[in-house]
Amino acid sequence: MKVLVPFDGSRSARVGLQHAIAAQRGVTGAELHILNVQPRMRRHSARFLSSVDISAALAERARPALSEAQREVEAAGIRCVTAVRVGEPAMQIDCYASEQGISRVVFGAARKSALHRLVTGSIADGVLEHSRVPVELVPGDRPGALARYALPAGVGAGLTALMVAVD
Repeated sequence: MKVLVPFDGSRSARVGLQHAIAAQRGVTGAELHILNVQPRMRRHSARFLSSVDISAALAERARPALSEAQREVEAAGIRCVTAVRVGEPAMQIDCYASEQGISRVVFGAARKSALHRLVTGSIADGVLEHSRVPVELVPGDRPGALARYALPAGVGAGLTALMVAVD
């Protein structure tokens, strides 16, 4: 069974990785694919670099997170494949899963308030929207008080000020 774990090194991603390792431990033929998706380099920066240099720089940026994840997976006795993609994360995760014959995606998702997800977006939502294979969301740590109360209050105050200014 091939399982894909999108991994950026964050605390939420680590929770997803640990869950996938525990689920695959002892499964015959288990294979964990660890995918790191890098954002595209900004056009004004990229114009001074060759495509080879850009690819090397993005791979180097992804290497620490992928190396850490690979060590954990292999220490559990599970075959590990790592990859780096560039672009919009949800689309890249779906494309990789299709290309590699992945049977399930295990995704460590940050817990955010509905307002915070609305304002900042959510890669997990995008993966659920685009994926053609089952997606298992593993909840990360609960957000702190700042994320739960101060950010939504600040966004609400900003939207209120904008509406008053428009009137």
